[in-house]
Amino acid sequence: MKRPLIAITVSYILIIVLMELLGILNKIPAGNIARQSTGDIAVITGKIISEPEESDSKTSFILKTTKINGTDTKGNVLVNYYAEGNNFSYGDIVEITGKFFRPDTPSVPGTFDYKKYLFRKRIYALLSVFKNYDIRIIDRKPFFVRQLSLKLRQDILDAYEKNLHPSQAAVLSGITIGEKSGLTTYIQKIFIDAGVMHVLVVSGSNVAFVAVIFFWIFRNILRLKKKISLGLLIPIILLYAMITGANPPVLRATIMTLIVIFALLLSRNADIYQGIFFAALIILIYNPLTLF
Repeated sequence: MKRPLIAITVSYILIIVLMELLGILNKIPAGNIARQSTGDIAVITGKIISEPEESDSKTSFILKTTKINGTDTKGNVLVNYYAEGNNFSYGDIVEITGKFFRPDTPSVPGTFDYKKYLFRKRIYALLSVFKNYDIRIIDRKPFFVRQLSLKLRQDILDAYEKNLHPSQAAVLSGITIGEKSGLTTYIQKIFIDAGVMHVLVVSGSNVAFVAVIFFWIFRNILRLKKKISLGLLIPIILLYAMITGANPPVLRATIMTLIVIFALLLSRNADIYQGIFFAALIILIYNPLTLF
C-alpha cells in the first residue's frame, strides 16, 4: 500500500474494538490502587496532576498516587473535596484521608454510566474528603511548563471577568479555552435550543485559528521569514493545547498542525489523510479507550 500508516491505524482500531467487545479494556489493571478500595477510610499519598475544579458543592482534582496506608501503589484517583476553603493546587504532593471507593454502575439501564466514563479516563476509584485538615501538603513540585499554562489560563479568565459581563465572560471562556464552570443552566439551554452547544467546547478549529492568527502576526506585522514564523508556531500551539486541557479533538488538531508545519519546514507536501491517521494512532497508543 502507498499509505501503510493508514492500514496500521485501522488494524489497531479494530483490535481495540475487539478488546472492548471481549471486556478486556474494562478491567482494572494489575497493581492499580483501585484494587485496594474497600469503601472504608484510607490514607493516600500522591501528586495533584490536574488543576482543581470548583463547583457549588465540591472541589475535584486527579491524584497520581504513590502510597496507600503506607504501602507503595500506583494509579490515578479522582478526589472530591467537600470542605470549606483549600490551599492545595496543581503539582502539590499531598497526604489525604478520606472515604476510598469504586464508582457504581448505573441502576437504570440506558442512563449515564459514570463508572464507564471514569474508566475511559483511566480512573477506577474515587476519594471523598469532608474535612479541610484531611488534606496535608507535603511538598510542592509543579511541572514548569504545565504551571505556566495554568497561570496563562487563569490570566485569560481574569481578563474576561474584569472586562466583560459575567454571561459574556462565561461564553467566551468556553469558546476560547474550554472553561465551562461559568456557564449557567440558562446559558447552556440557549445554546442547546439553538443547536450550537458544540461552539462552547474547544475543538480542532480553535487550534487552526490560533495557528493562522499568529502566523499572520509573525509574517505581516513582525516581518519574519516564513520558516522562522513556522518554527515559532510550534511552542505556541503546544502551549495552547495545554491551556485548553488537551482534550482529544485539540490533541488531534495539534498533532496534525505540527505535521503540516514540519512538512513545510522540510519543503515537503503534507498528506492530510496520513496526518489524521497518525494523530489517531498517537492518541490511541496513549489511551486506547479514547476511541469511545
